[in-house]
Amino acid sequence: MTGTCTGGACRCEVTWTINPWIPRPSNPAFSSSTYVSIAPTFLRWTKLHFQDLLNLPAIPSSKAKVAFCLRATAPDDAENYSHEEKSSAKPAIVHICAIDDLSVTKSKPFRDISPKLNVEYTRPLGAHEQAVAYKNPNDTIDKEAMVSEIANSKLAVYDEVDSSEEERFHALMPENVDGCLVGVHFTLLSFSGDKSDDAIEIKDQIVEFLQKDGAPGCKVCASLYRWAGKEAQPDGYPAIDVEGDAQWMVLAWLEHSGSNRVLQKDVDGVIGACVKSDGESSVGEGGKIGYGVWLIELLME
Repeated sequence: MTGTCTGGACRCEVTWTINPWIPRPSNPAFSSSTYVSIAPTFLRWTKLHFQDLLNLPAIPSSKAKVAFCLRATAPDDAENYSHEEKSSAKPAIVHICAIDDLSVTKSKPFRDISPKLNVEYTRPLGAHEQAVAYKNPNDTIDKEAMVSEIANSKLAVYDEVDSSEEERFHALMPENVDGCLVGVHFTLLSFSGDKSDDAIEIKDQIVEFLQKDGAPGCKVCASLYRWAGKEAQPDGYPAIDVEGDAQWMVLAWLEHSGSNRVLQKDVDGVIGACVKSDGESSVGEGGKIGYGVWLIELLME
């Protein structure tokens, strides 16, 4: 993925969901001119950071752990996706981490994960791990550099809504990395009660639309998530402002099947049409809905 850095830090929005748990679209808002040089560094850090999360010990009382970490990206030529912080643009990079329980993010081992960019100076590297090797503007390795120097990370936490369906998003497995990630977020301001039934109906409509028009012949795994609230925010992590337009999120994974190949631009067009024709009416008066489609690039468990 390419993009650039405007000035010092770049924007990186991360959404985590609980049980499973997700760092939502991680959007390093690099500007197109400088991201070419920063991209490999950020990817190397991402792989080491994902491994740090996966290596966290299970919570003794619940046995909860981080189940998997995923990175997905939009193609370089995708319209309305950007590394820059534009209100109308969708994030060009998405990170998702699935966890068994929110207690993982409240644990001391989680809080103790180093924020340093050159992870290789905080712990020994594994046999197949690659050093970040970030250099400062003076072209020297900076052991004290923080990841915040290249990405201004923000995070939100979502909780999976109970589902009896077998084809859940978090049935995702590493051998199935070849495919598309679809995210649809919305609010339901005019509905009464806890709104779960209404949100589930919207999720079912999205899945049906994907199966019929978005990815015919391809496997669709989808789950519905609800924002876990400010109290779920891990200590020390700036929050994404999702309260107004992303209280609910549908995450769907489209798996390539044989000759059936899913193109990001095709799925993006189909989901965009679905949101425009049916989604805006489904969320009701005052509600909001948005979407994004990315190619799955990295999946670790």
